[in-house]
Amino acid sequence: MKNRIQSHLLLLISTLLLGTGFLNNQFKVAEQKWFQNHQQDTESLVIGRMVKAKRDGIFSTGGLISFIQSVPIT
Repeated sequence: MKNRIQSHLLLLISTLLLGTGFLNNQFKVAEQKWFQNHQQDTESLVIGRMVKAKRDGIFSTGGLISFIQSVPIT
């Protein structure tokens, strides 16, 4: 019983430390500029895949993610 409580406590503390370190960039592993740009790049991949699935079907290109680039309107 004591080992189980210790294991759960260790899991909770580890999750809190690692979660706050990732979400808030608490340990300053990456520069803030990189952290913000990384999120935008990832979001464009997901949105690109959603647009392609709506246009060409969900299994187009084997279900792999796509990238949408801005195209100038002429």
